[in-house]
This record gives sequence, C-alpha cells and structure tokens, in this order.
Amino acid sequence: MQGIFDWFHAKAAAASEPAFVLAGAMHYGITEVHPFADGNGRAARLFQTALLMQADVLPGRMLSFERYYAEDRPAYYAALRSVRERTLNMEGWLEYFLRGLAEEYERVAATVADLSSLVAASSKGPLRLTPSQERALASLRIEGRREFSRRDYEQAAGVGRSAAGEDLRELVRHGALIPRGAGPSTRYALSATSGASAGRESRGRPRTWTDPVIERELRTFIGGRHDWPSPEEFRSRGEGALYAAASRAGGIARWRRLMGL
Repeated sequence: MQGIFDWFHAKAAAASEPAFVLAGAMHYGITEVHPFADGNGRAARLFQTALLMQADVLPGRMLSFERYYAEDRPAYYAALRSVRERTLNMEGWLEYFLRGLAEEYERVAATVADLSSLVAASSKGPLRLTPSQERALASLRIEGRREFSRRDYEQAAGVGRSAAGEDLRELVRHGALIPRGAGPSTRYALSATSGASAGRESRGRPRTWTDPVIERELRTFIGGRHDWPSPEEFRSRGEGALYAAASRAGGIARWRRLMGL
C-alpha cells in the first residue's frame, strides 16, 4: 500500500494525470492489494471519493457512486479483473470507471436542472430557487430523501436555523414542499407538483414517474435510435424531467440496458 500512495503523491505533485484517472487507478490498486480482511471495496470507494473532493471536482455529498457499482456487480468485478487479464493494462477498467463518473455527474446535473424549474400549485408563478434552496433540495433529493426535518435542511443547505426557517416557509408558500406535523417535529416532503412531474403536467403527461411510465416515455422518446441520447438532447427537446426521473429510478445505465443500448 505504501508503494501505491507514493505513486499517487508523485503523480498528483507532477499534475501529470487528471484527478479522475488517479482516483480510478487508486480504486483499482486498493482492491488489488486487498489490505483488509473485509471492506476493501468500500475502502476503495471511500478513497476515490476523498481524492475527488480533495481535487475540488466533487460537490460534497451530492454524488454517490455506490449506485453505479451496485446496479451490475458482475460488470464491476469483470472490469476490475480485466486489468490482470490484460497484463496490467488498465484501459478497460478506467473506461468502466470513467463512464460511471460521467453518468453520476449527469444524474446530478439533471436533478439540479429539474429542481430549478419548480412550479407552484397555486398561481404564484415559477419559484426561482436561491443558492441555499437549490443546494439543499438537490442534495436531499439526490440522496433519495422523500421527507426531511428542518435540521436536515440546515445541514444540506449549510445555513443556520433562522435562514433555514425562512427558506422552508418560502418553499411551502410556493407549494414546492408540503409540511407534515407542527412545531419542532415538523417534517417536509417534496410536493407532487414539483420537479419532474410539474414540468410535464401542462402537456397532460404523467405526474407519477413509476418504472412502467419511465420505460414507456423512454421508448417513445428514443424511437428507432440505436444509440443513447445525450443529456443535452433530452433537455433541448423538453425531456429533461424524463432524464432526471430515469436517473433517480436506478440510474441511466439501468435504462440503457433495458432499452438494449
């Protein structure tokens, strides 16, 4: 392990490789050396995340790479094995690793874009999220939180109690959040009219993104294509909400497999 860390520090000091490539190489190195009796994969993913955060290319807790690896464990292990099978050539592993990073970044970007267009159930008009509101809602939503407390919001937004209370009152007033309970125990849930479903309501599209709905909408959108559309294509054709919903429901890699792409 000392040799791996010496190699990493030398590469980082020389800035000879992008942080993403170094993180992938470190991930592989830890799993290959297997320094612990258990938890080597978790340790590798922890170091990967720490390295990317240190390089300032990872927005805190907003990204979770566990989803990508858990979607297809055999593919993950096969990518790791490919290094030895190819006489320590890391090309196959790094391709897999970098594709996972790209899909996770795209998922986060789609979710943030989706959140930025929250529309109230009332006639108050579009809600333009403040930086703290966008940061908190994106973080909580990406983590899969259906409901959260004021304290959860404070931590996600990085603001104090007073600012959190003001943010939450505005979000409730615009219909973006639904309060449940009262007093200190109040919890907040994302409104059914927010985010992905809101953007499509005016066109008579589904308000609930179940797996069958996502699959039907994706097949309609993709049509007879033999390649997967880029996130920009989804957004430019008014289907950013669909991309965000697919990202949250198992990840883009899952839907690409189901679509045969």
